[in-house]
Amino acid sequence: MRRACSFSLPCMRLIGTLGRSLAAFTDARGLVRHFAVVDSKRVNASAVPGGWVYVNRGLIARAETMDELAGVLGHEIGHVTRRHSVQQMQQSQQVGGGLEEGVQTSVKAGIDPHGVPKMFRILLNERQSNPGAVDAFFATHPLEESRIAATPNRSRRIRRRSCGI
Repeated sequence: MRRACSFSLPCMRLIGTLGRSLAAFTDARGLVRHFAVVDSKRVNASAVPGGWVYVNRGLIARAETMDELAGVLGHEIGHVTRRHSVQQMQQSQQVGGGLEEGVQTSVKAGIDPHGVPKMFRILLNERQSNPGAVDAFFATHPLEESRIAATPNRSRRIRRRSCGI
């Protein structure tokens, strides 16, 4: 992903196609979702009421694989699906709902859910080496190592539930 996606029409199509594919595995409730790439080097993604999901070019550039990007999109799609207000979105992120939402959507879509913690590890590593580059992301997506470490167990639990085990 690092070299394959810049602020270009193919990149915007990629985000739109991946986003719509993931959204098909959520409770749509008649929502129309829109996906857009923001021409910003800042590392961030966000969703706003009305079905809009925005992914900054800086976040796309840090993703090494499609499953990492899918986890981020799954998290943001969850906010749209649940029709969260901006305040609810911030609260959900602070209590850890975002990791689980990204894992759950990835599992339902048949995408490796390990991309979710891998992406967050990339961002945590970047925060240590270049804090200013990811400040915007961590301002709205507080993250702790313990939450990342718990993701594989969440993934197994979600897989069992989706298989009826």
